[in-house]
Amino acid sequence: MGFRNGLSQWIFYGTIALLLAGCGGGGGGTLTAEQQIVASNASFRSRAQTILQGAAQEMGVQVDTQDFAGIVLTNGSDGKRNVVVNTNIRGVQNLTMDNLSRGADVLFCYLQTDDDYRNFFVVNIRNDNGRWVAQIRNLAGDTTTVDAEVTTQARENEKPKLTVDWDGGPCLDARFGPIVIKVCFPIDIKDLIPLRTTSGEWENQMDTAAQQISTSVRGSIGSRSRDSSTGVVIVTREDVVLAAQLLTGTVTTPLASVNGRALAACYIQASNRSDMPSSIFNITLTESGSGSLNASGLPQVPVSVEPANLVIKTKSSPRARLADVDLELLLPIEDRVIALQFPL
Repeated sequence: MGFRNGLSQWIFYGTIALLLAGCGGGGGGTLTAEQQIVASNASFRSRAQTILQGAAQEMGVQVDTQDFAGIVLTNGSDGKRNVVVNTNIRGVQNLTMDNLSRGADVLFCYLQTDDDYRNFFVVNIRNDNGRWVAQIRNLAGDTTTVDAEVTTQARENEKPKLTVDWDGGPCLDARFGPIVIKVCFPIDIKDLIPLRTTSGEWENQMDTAAQQISTSVRGSIGSRSRDSSTGVVIVTREDVVLAAQLLTGTVTTPLASVNGRALAACYIQASNRSDMPSSIFNITLTESGSGSLNASGLPQVPVSVEPANLVIKTKSSPRARLADVDLELLLPIEDRVIALQFPL
């Protein structure tokens, strides 16, 4: 299923509905593994939007959820999940730097870690005597304050653009008008802000939605890779869905041995890219004459090598950085991290 440049969301989901109707929803057919991933993503996004709206209402804020960005990742080491979902407070596109300096609620997010910590948060940005800070608060009003990055860009976004990444830990990013904001959660947030469960039990509902997409996507990719690894990452935003499974043995492969070896199985669909593979594919690296690495069959995807990340390696799972115009997939090997940069 391909996409054309500038495809709007209603066409996106309308196409999915037609696909399901023609390929499995009453037509007696069977969905392909790729179609199952697309359908699972559509279902997760629909459920997550409802959950975000419900939780935000309890916390007294209004949110726009159509363009939310999220990462669901499952550890290959123990099968436990980490989830981060990032959306914006309604009306942030009207904020100025003066508004932010005085303090404004900007982001609404859900965070779930693999030690069973689950919380919804409102992120308030302000300038404190020349230092940009983010106050993170939960349902009960418990707060912690961390440093924030606030910058401006020459290009103005027509609507808020949300990003998220999770390599060492979860970070949130929002771009609206000329303003760019980035906030990273402290690794000890569980000790700083206690868990407060919403009366609608929206945390349980988000956990269930994340479990379902994880199970479905892992089964879809595994049916092609023939690999039982539970190390899977799913990245979702209105304009992209990526799912990747870290293949068994990848985390013990040294850099000197990656040439010609399949490291992960991957599926990606981006609304502004028609040059990506339409099927699930293996990520196999080849070494050029100059010694640099290339992703076989993906000339448009740069490959770089980063220092080893003990957290990613120990968890035996791929990680991801979803930015405004690209998506980085991080694959841990024995002594390094392989980063593949997919343009969006």
